[in-house]
Amino acid sequence: VQLQNKIKQEAEQFRMWKASREKELLQ
Repeated sequence: VQLQNKIKQEAEQFRMWKASREKELLQ
């Protein structure tokens, strides 16, 4: 369960990073 939460957390961070990157590219 702990490992699953870690993967989920990292996926969430990656999604946030990707979204912010795309915003920068759109400007």
